[in-house]
Amino acid sequence: MRKRSITVGALLAVLVIPLLLAGCAARPSGSLLQSKSSTQVVRQIADAADSKQVLSAKLSSFEASVQVIRDNQAETWTLREGATDPVRSAIAPLDPAARPMRVKDVDLSGPANALAASDISTGCSERGVRLEVDLQLGRPLTHLICLDNSRHIWLGADLRPISDVDLRSADGITTALGELKAITGGGPIGNLALIYDENTRLELEQPGPCGNLVDCPATVVSRAALFGAQPPFAARVGPARLNYAVPIDPATLDPAQLHGSIKQVMNDRKYNWWRQFTVTVYQVRENSPMMEFKVGDEVFYTDLAGRPLPNARS
Repeated sequence: MRKRSITVGALLAVLVIPLLLAGCAARPSGSLLQSKSSTQVVRQIADAADSKQVLSAKLSSFEASVQVIRDNQAETWTLREGATDPVRSAIAPLDPAARPMRVKDVDLSGPANALAASDISTGCSERGVRLEVDLQLGRPLTHLICLDNSRHIWLGADLRPISDVDLRSADGITTALGELKAITGGGPIGNLALIYDENTRLELEQPGPCGNLVDCPATVVSRAALFGAQPPFAARVGPARLNYAVPIDPATLDPAQLHGSIKQVMNDRKYNWWRQFTVTVYQVRENSPMMEFKVGDEVFYTDLAGRPLPNARS
């Protein structure tokens, strides 16, 4: 019987190849949309990017993209189908309004379980399902997507579905204000704005880290009344709209009173309730909060009960 000899090259291959494979960032076992795999792959990609802060994650059954903060900019790293290591796929300026999450605190098991429990996959191919989690508001915002039928489901930090709100109703204003206070932590605001146009929304403007509306940029968070592919919540940073305003506690604002007063003022002035207009609530000096109405080219002021006031800085 002929004996088989093991060459030196073959022996080295047996010893070295496993060591090389052990050094690679192995792809998590199972679908990337599964509870355990989703968190694992996000942390692995962030680690490969040498980042400790995550802005967002986008997962499908075959690919994962994670946006991280690196060198004070936003970088997207993607683990593509068939690959074992992620690659940097995009670089963008860091949004000043971003409030990222530490990598060690990222846990996508909840969003992944919510995806599995939802009906988003009904009528959708396996490769058409997407799970996106935005962490930039400091609270996870989950987006379930079916590309095949363009269906979108948004879930809040409690993983409950986020619904459209009617900002021309007291209940709608109450819901939106409560959601924004949860995002902002309920701290003082420079103003509250109800903007009724083609993108009807409620906005809260927060003073910057300096604590006032003059010496540093403010952050505006908004809640859209209607939404689909676009997120229901957004944030931006910029100069304060009214830098002469005094920060007020949003808890002192009664949504039911605001709604009633706004509707009464519009009716008293014979304006169509369904037209486009903006109402901004703010306070000047030691005065009580007031409402500024902008209806077309007309600007006028009332107190929170809807009684007329002479002007904003009186």
